Amino acid sequence: MHRLKLQPPGSEPIEILIDRTDQLAREAYHFQRGDRHAEVEVETLAPWSGWLRLQGRVVPYFAARTGDTIEVWVQGRRHRLELVPMTARRAAATAEAAATNTLTAPMPGTILKIDVEPGDAFEAHRPLIVMESMKMEMTISSPSPGRVKDVLCKVGDMVEMGELLARLEPPDEA
Repeated sequence: MHRLKLQPPGSEPIEILIDRTDQLAREAYHFQRGDRHAEVEVETLAPWSGWLRLQGRVVPYFAARTGDTIEVWVQGRRHRLELVPMTARRAAATAEAAATNTLTAPMPGTILKIDVEPGDAFEAHRPLIVMESMKMEMTISSPSPGRVKDVLCKVGDMVEMGELLARLEPPDEA
């Protein structure tokens, strides 16, 4: 699940939760703002533009990203979205995963590539798994060297945030 802040001009920021649905054949998302919910299907025609299917309507969209800010134009209105920084809870979970020799999914998404197999040794920060979420690729690596004990996912798997992807072990002491 992704947490975004929507910044309407001249108003206070609004927090939105976005989660990809289980619709494998299309890009479909569930949006939540407080107790309001909406399902949105995205059809991309070109990078950062296409059609949105929202509540029975089909509307064009255009978007641009600069750093952690995404600006989306829908029906003549500009919406500014800011990616919310990692929370202390999520940072603690990441540190805990490193300490327990596991790789977990940092966000919900789809596994695109697995660059290691059980038994493979790796250096710190070497790409191990590549996943995609909301059209962004993320390379997952370990902060320290080690060896792959088990790979618990496969290419094409849809995973949730925090899902265990691989077990690691310290490098051989030989």
